[in-house]
Amino acid sequence: MKSIVSSHNDWDPLEECFVGIATHARFPTMDRSTHSFCFTTEKYDNISGIEGLMDQRIIDESNEDLDKLAKVLWIRE
Repeated sequence: MKSIVSSHNDWDPLEECFVGIATHARFPTMDRSTHSFCFTTEKYDNISGIEGLMDQRIIDESNEDLDKLAKVLWIRE
């Protein structure tokens, strides 16, 4: 099955863009590798237990921001 999205070079104009949603967003399972690229300014022992669902307020605000981004990117031909 051929993908409907493809990229052939770095200089042609952008033709498609997907904007997702934050619904059901979660903090990742915390281990040393996750800590090394997500929470580099925090001590591992201070953040080792934060995995799980994000606060609904953060999810709602993120979805609002993503909706605004999608509207900015929407171009009609």
